[in-house]
Amino acid sequence: MCSQAPNVQSKLWEEERLPFYRPEQFYPVHIGELLNSKYRVVGKLGYSSYSTVWLLLQTPAS
Repeated sequence: MCSQAPNVQSKLWEEERLPFYRPEQFYPVHIGELLNSKYRVVGKLGYSSYSTVWLLLQTPAS
């Protein structure tokens, strides 16, 4: 398992191209980010008009 976040190029996700997309309405998730000191963001599974679904990996307890 890689200990560093993958190098993600700065590009717009598909949902960011939608005319009604407002970035201030969403948490800015980044691949490799650690959430709540427990979950690592692995990738994006999909999106719809009002949400984005992310794949997270639970990290081992320290």
